[in-house]
Amino acid sequence: MKKMKQYALGVLLVATVLLTQQAWSQTTFILLRHAEKQTENPRERNPDLTAEGLARANDWLKVLQIPKVDAVYSTPFLRTKNTAQPWARAHRLEIQEYDPSAKSPLDWVTLNNTPKTIVIVGHSNTIPKLANALIGSDFYAEYPDSEYGSVLVISGQPGAWQHYKINTEPFKQSTDAKMVF
Repeated sequence: MKKMKQYALGVLLVATVLLTQQAWSQTTFILLRHAEKQTENPRERNPDLTAEGLARANDWLKVLQIPKVDAVYSTPFLRTKNTAQPWARAHRLEIQEYDPSAKSPLDWVTLNNTPKTIVIVGHSNTIPKLANALIGSDFYAEYPDSEYGSVLVISGQPGAWQHYKINTEPFKQSTDAKMVF
């Protein structure tokens, strides 16, 4: 119950940020680690998602209920592209590839006075680094290999970012539960 209350508070904070986005001309980054990948062949350098991973990729879209996404970025790997695909399909966008060694999303995303919501899919080591580069602090650590349910939301403007980490695991059991932005 305590986790659900913490989660609800996080959802409320993110919803508030997104609702005021228009007035502040903010950009919101939704940062996702790819969903569960196949691990049967440890030598496979580009594994696809498992059935559970494909379900999670679709569930994030249903649970987060973000009304408008302006761009979807992914590293050039099957697991990240297939995690990004539901977002691209739902918002009629092409997935844009980025180099996972890039230091900051601001290296490839151009910000202007128009509010944007951008989904970026990466890896357990790259998503925290991208978040830290945006906020200008080493706040987020690399994810453990078993952590797939976290979503990082960073909203604001360069030099004035607000950031939140949301655990979507409580909603994994039922995709009827939604966060509405």
